[in-house]
Amino acid sequence: MISLLFSLLLSAAPQSGQATQPAPPAPATIGGRIVRSDNVPLRLARVRLTSASGRPLGFQVLTDDDGRYEFPDVGPGSYYVLASKTGYLTVAFGQRRPSDRGEPINATAGATVEHIDIVLPRAAIVAGVVTDENGEPMENTAVSVWQIRFSAGRRRLMGVAGASTRKTDDRGRYRLFGLQPGRYLVGAVVGQLLPDQSTLDVPGYSRTYFPGTTNPTEAETVDVRPGQDVMNIDFSLARGPTARVSGIALSSDGEPVQGLTLIPSYRSGAVATDPVGARTRVDGSFEFENVAPGEYVVQASRPRASQSAEGEFGAQFVTVSGTDVDGVIVQMSAGSGISGRVTFEDGDPPKPGGFELQPAPVDLDLTSSIGRSTASADAYENWTFAMRGINGPRRLRVTRSPEGWMLRRILHDGIDITDAVENFGTSEQSMSDVEVVMTRAITAIGGSVTDRRGAPAIDATVVAVSADRSLWYPGSRFVGRGDVRRNGTFTIPLLAPGDYYVAVVDKARVADVSSEIEDPEFLESLLAGSTRITLTDGGRPSLALKMLDRP
Repeated sequence: MISLLFSLLLSAAPQSGQATQPAPPAPATIGGRIVRSDNVPLRLARVRLTSASGRPLGFQVLTDDDGRYEFPDVGPGSYYVLASKTGYLTVAFGQRRPSDRGEPINATAGATVEHIDIVLPRAAIVAGVVTDENGEPMENTAVSVWQIRFSAGRRRLMGVAGASTRKTDDRGRYRLFGLQPGRYLVGAVVGQLLPDQSTLDVPGYSRTYFPGTTNPTEAETVDVRPGQDVMNIDFSLARGPTARVSGIALSSDGEPVQGLTLIPSYRSGAVATDPVGARTRVDGSFEFENVAPGEYVVQASRPRASQSAEGEFGAQFVTVSGTDVDGVIVQMSAGSGISGRVTFEDGDPPKPGGFELQPAPVDLDLTSSIGRSTASADAYENWTFAMRGINGPRRLRVTRSPEGWMLRRILHDGIDITDAVENFGTSEQSMSDVEVVMTRAITAIGGSVTDRRGAPAIDATVVAVSADRSLWYPGSRFVGRGDVRRNGTFTIPLLAPGDYYVAVVDKARVADVSSEIEDPEFLESLLAGSTRITLTDGGRPSLALKMLDRP
């Protein structure tokens, strides 16, 4: 019996030359408190833990009566902690302004990370009354807040995160809540189909912005401070000549199409507003009501069929001058295909994954106004890729690279088309021999930034912009930015070789640098006092910069 037990123990023990399985790392714990601006604890606030790498975790807890929370059994890594509660703003730990991601928290094996405390300011409110030209209340009018920002190559009204469109009640009153501090435009509309809702069917009124203009560039901004209730933002809807735009929309095979939108044309130079929907019939005929004078584009689009396949698309330009526009024909196209392979210089190919190619739209009028419609291609196991359903002028962009690699060039039939604009829409315009060449010679700019006192300028962003203004297109690999870290250092990765201006931007003056760097006028304003450098293949210069006072 003893010899049998000894044999069992001997067989279970690791034999000479066998590798033992390493013990898993001890979990970490992250905890803290969530309080109001006056330090009163917030009970049942929702706290989320997300990976700093962007990997979704799904970790979520509620605070107790003292506002405390805890995440036990957290694997070693870097994380962000975010807190939210109805009536309060959503805030990340270490966040200094709405556009910041916050401060990452490093949790080592077995560590207890405490005092990850977050103060939640109360959300602001904007309220008022909407009337007609005679001062009578307008019921069931859609009221929204926007901010004018530069995005995708044009100035546009951007919706505000956390603030939904609200309809007026029978007294014409509205109340918009959940607002961050900032400057907003308040606007109202009736007689139009908006995404997921309709408004009072009254003709003759144009979309109107406080205090009563139809032009968003002439609107008066409403300044909102933290937790402020901004009342009495009252205005009347503007009457004016409006028209009906009608016609028929057909798919590429001649079948009737529903789901059309109308937007101000990019060619008109007007500030882009939210698209409006059409009343459609089963035969493909459509009508847009209450359209104010201007230059527009009617778009017909179908949802993206898959990640790598866009839906059919068609567009038609119309000019409205106060009289009805009839007989508009929108013919959809099935689009072109793009296929090819990814090759790697300077070494063996990495394991598949971490790569994404997009045909970035160039002409906004010929790009679906419905979000998330642009295709993207991952690479297959053999590093080939394919996309289909591509319409309009595009520029091929590598939007995600395998770790340790960056784009060298893009070839089609051996011809360099990197950064070039290519037209798509028909089968004859398809590309079947595209080669995306990747390199290990990663080009980047790094360094440090100090303020006037010589201290780290932690509230700043460094922008690098090509000296060649023709390369200032949206999403350009010749324009980059990097936030200054808490130790005063910064990195701008994956820049294309070339001549650059490098400037420091004070985030207290320009909160949303990520959108502003798409505006050529903003980039032009950075050149005075900037540092000029030349980036070579694989170059990684380190710069010591100072944050200057700018007007």
